[in-house]
Amino acid sequence: MDQADIAVIGGGPGGYAAAIRAAQAGAAVVLVEKDAPGGTCLNRGCIPTKALITAVSEIRIAQRAMNRGILEGTVRPDFGRMMTEKNKAVENLRHGLLTLLKRNKVHLVNATATVRNPGEVRLSLPTGGEKSFVAKSIILATGSASVRPQVEGIDLPGVMDSERILNLENLPDKLLIIGGGVIGLEFAGIFSSLGCRVVVVEILPAVLPAMDADMSRRLLSLLKRTGVEVFLQSKLHAIKQVGQKLAVTLEREKTGDTVTIGEIDVVLAAAGRVPSTHGVDTKALGLKMTGRAVSVNEKMETNIPGVYAVGDCTGGPMLAHAATVQGAAAAENALGGLKRVDLSAVPGCVFTYPETAGVGLGEDEAKRQGRNVLVGRFPYSALGKAVALGETSGLIKLIADRETGVLLGGQILGYAATELIAEVTLAVRNSLKAADVAETIHAHPTLAEGIMEAAHGIIGKPLHIVS
Repeated sequence: MDQADIAVIGGGPGGYAAAIRAAQAGAAVVLVEKDAPGGTCLNRGCIPTKALITAVSEIRIAQRAMNRGILEGTVRPDFGRMMTEKNKAVENLRHGLLTLLKRNKVHLVNATATVRNPGEVRLSLPTGGEKSFVAKSIILATGSASVRPQVEGIDLPGVMDSERILNLENLPDKLLIIGGGVIGLEFAGIFSSLGCRVVVVEILPAVLPAMDADMSRRLLSLLKRTGVEVFLQSKLHAIKQVGQKLAVTLEREKTGDTVTIGEIDVVLAAAGRVPSTHGVDTKALGLKMTGRAVSVNEKMETNIPGVYAVGDCTGGPMLAHAATVQGAAAAENALGGLKRVDLSAVPGCVFTYPETAGVGLGEDEAKRQGRNVLVGRFPYSALGKAVALGETSGLIKLIADRETGVLLGGQILGYAATELIAEVTLAVRNSLKAADVAETIHAHPTLAEGIMEAAHGIIGKPLHIVS
């Protein structure tokens, strides 16, 4: 194809959503992806990790059944089979995505794209050849890249990023994770549940620092209960090879002491991600940037007419669901629409054990902004469904404006938190009051009753706890 209505650079959630939406509107679309379509989320992130988390959840259920005498025998994880099943899940979804693209008549090109001028895309093909084409509009969906700490020993063979660790062949005895954020804690839950000794090192004073301090403390306590060792306010100094193992030296911020942790099989560098504009000559284009991120407005327009940017490369919420919404909006706008993206209520989900999720303003952030708030809390231990499930560790927390009663946000720590947060997101997105949620009849017995009870805690008192 020598020309197109829209060229999309990057086949992750933002990119393929943009391509499909534009094609559905009748546009001639070229989607350029240098690796496999689906991006980091499908191939190296969200989906493979959730497949592994599902496997360890099943192991956990079996172990609980044995502890209760419902099952007899022993539970022995088959790590190789788990990885095989993980790969099957990724392959099935990748095949489904390819079918979607084909049926929507999106022209998918496996190549590395270079963008130096508006309306022109140059391609470096896997075969070594090069070609170019023109497009009326270009949508940049170039994603993000892992942060690699610049310390001694970071290039040793046993040091891995989140992509490499997903291809391990053997289960390590001891795993050290650099970073107590989303990626680090999800892997901590996976490997600790498989019997590995797991150590997490975080430079900040809390794990998942975006959460309210009280929720983060609860999660930290639950992590330690599962055997995960956590070093907070600790800076990585060096990684060294000691025989067949690795040793890591840390500096404790509070005391200035150094600590050496040895006998490590694998070090996972999970210190976060940064926006990537790989293949985009930002200077030649004259693209306005905010640090590493491409600057965009609510319509996902850059400062260059006909050039849009979506997803992680814009530096906003680095979440697949945010990128999907942005991609679809950019496609509509590139075809003459006026779609604006509202990112005020984007749920964030972390598949720890138990799960954590949040949306809107937390209590800490609301107070930093000078907001006068009311907080409602309800524990999982008072939910009949949670007791029946044997999942009583957790808390539901809602935040509302004191004067209006409008819900500003909510955080959930507990079983199925990543599913339950959808109700809170809907309420925050539509400026519902705590009373609206409290007076909505929720089915019994369900975990969602906890959201209703937390809302009652804002307007009065929950029914099923003494406050």
